Amino acid sequence: MASLEAVVLIVGLLLLAGCWSQVSSPGRCPNVPVKPWFQLNRYLGTWFEDRRFFAAFQIDNTCVSANYALNFDGSVRVENRGYSPNQGRYVSVVGDAFSPDPYQAAKIKVRFSPSMSEDIEK
Repeated sequence: MASLEAVVLIVGLLLLAGCWSQVSSPGRCPNVPVKPWFQLNRYLGTWFEDRRFFAAFQIDNTCVSANYALNFDGSVRVENRGYSPNQGRYVSVVGDAFSPDPYQAAKIKVRFSPSMSEDIEK
């Protein structure tokens, strides 16, 4: 019976630790104005990760980078890539970024699949 209690205690502590490991903050994000002088060509190219928050899909990735390249239609090809030691190879996800409002070019939408998109302001 004592071993069952120990298992329940350990599982409970692990679940609690998982809850504490998430990054969250109270309230809403500040309202940041969109930059009117955004120059897309200065944003294009390869950017390397300096630091990050925990993300389960890239938990073991190293040498993480994002490459932004201009498509013919004016949208931007986004490729996030990193080396996965567990798989012994580089893994990547490709998506696109576009500005839904031509009058706010710095306000872009990034989509890695049709069901997943995120608004990002630069």
